[in-house]
Amino acid sequence: MRHPTVAQSGQSADWKKIRVIVFGLDDQFRFLVRQTFRKLNVRDVVSFDVPADLPALLAQGADVLLIDFASSAENGLAVLERVRRPLGNPHESLPVLAVAPSSLKDILERAKVLGIEGIIPKPISGHELGHRVGETLANPQRLAPPAAVSDAPKRNFIKEADPLPDLAPADAVAPSAAKAAEVIPEVAALVARLKIREEAAASLTDPRAERDGPTIALLGRSPSAVPAPAVSKPAAEKPVPAPRPAASSVLHPTSGGGSAVPATRRPSGGTLGADDVVRRPSGGKLSEEDLLPMASRKTSGDPIEVAGIRPDLEAEEARRRAAKRRQQWQEAMEQAGHKARKGNDVAALDVSAVVAEHGKWLQSKGAEGKRATFTGMDLAGVDLSAAILANATFREVDLSDACLAEARLDGSDFRYATLSAADLGGANLGVAAMRHAQLNLSNLEGAVLRGTDLSGARLTGAKTAGADFKGANMMGADLREADLSRAENLTQAQIDKAICDKATRLPPGVFRPLSEEERLG
Repeated sequence: MRHPTVAQSGQSADWKKIRVIVFGLDDQFRFLVRQTFRKLNVRDVVSFDVPADLPALLAQGADVLLIDFASSAENGLAVLERVRRPLGNPHESLPVLAVAPSSLKDILERAKVLGIEGIIPKPISGHELGHRVGETLANPQRLAPPAAVSDAPKRNFIKEADPLPDLAPADAVAPSAAKAAEVIPEVAALVARLKIREEAAASLTDPRAERDGPTIALLGRSPSAVPAPAVSKPAAEKPVPAPRPAASSVLHPTSGGGSAVPATRRPSGGTLGADDVVRRPSGGKLSEEDLLPMASRKTSGDPIEVAGIRPDLEAEEARRRAAKRRQQWQEAMEQAGHKARKGNDVAALDVSAVVAEHGKWLQSKGAEGKRATFTGMDLAGVDLSAAILANATFREVDLSDACLAEARLDGSDFRYATLSAADLGGANLGVAAMRHAQLNLSNLEGAVLRGTDLSGARLTGAKTAGADFKGANMMGADLREADLSRAENLTQAQIDKAICDKATRLPPGVFRPLSEEERLG
């Protein structure tokens, strides 16, 4: 189906002068918008997902704004409020179309109060999208606000506490433990030892008198720090109870050797049953190792907490993985005869400071920090592995031999950038603008390229195993000598628009389009 033209719909708008801005977090919808209006040859179409980016985009001019409320309703309302308020701002009359399913009725009512020119249902086709926008540009009319706006439903997140189960008497053994004792000899022995210890503790005036080993306090206190019980009194006098250490902090030895068992009192009150002792909280049977004092247990090699701070294992693992991948890629390029180089701007660039400022900019939604902009710089060989640089600007930047492995680069601008022999393994390049980017000999293994604009990009000799190309724009992409045999979500429609040769390797079920000579022959 053809897209609407000016003559078809009777519109007076000239698409070549129209600049479309779209806000939303739905990559597929943003891709649909770009594809639709680029086919109509609009002046420009820009998408963003951070409300703080709106002022800069509006300063460059805009003719219509599309807000996708389905992906982020509150952020969508925040964008709309920035356009409409304060009253009298230069963009107050900008036509705004709300994109949302019919289920978001309350959100649409709030949007009408702020001011919108129309509602586009979701999902929608590209033809209908272009038609709706064309009608709005030809005759922009503000929708009437509702008579009354219903408040958002209040949700109660406080859950009623579950009733406590009935506790068995202290001297009763749980049925599960008794049944286990009949079947498993180790459990039976453990229950017997617990019973012997309880009887011995009850018969002794001073339970410390006949201990086989020292009392081990988990809080680091010596046996002398544990308060002693009161000396027994005659029957005529009432004994004064002495304070006892908490059951959760002291382990007492049994009367049958050096193995220790937990105390018989729960921290929350009540007596521990046999079933509390013979089972781990996480499931499974207790072993002798579990009954030893903490100081006597074997360590598992886990990192030690320092001042209450535990090392970030995921970050450390990511750094090691990135370093290993960088080394492997450099060795592969050396074996292929490729000589890497360092850019002129690498030494003067404080990468850590730029990434930190960009992180503040992302977290504060533009209120703090500074957006990373590298336009036109020579950053060949720079190390940006695992960096968070979403929505950064790399337009016309030379990133040859750079390491961008596992970096967050979604929504970034790489138009006309040079990434020859760059390592982009595992990087997130979703919805990035990579039009006419040079990606020859690059490593894209495991990279996310969902909705990425790769039109006119050169991927000659690139490695793409595990790369996700779902929804990527491959119009005019140079795939000659590229290995795409293990790429994911690559369709025949995408390949039909790309440039391939006989050396291009494609996934099963996807075929190389015939060349002009092959069609004529």
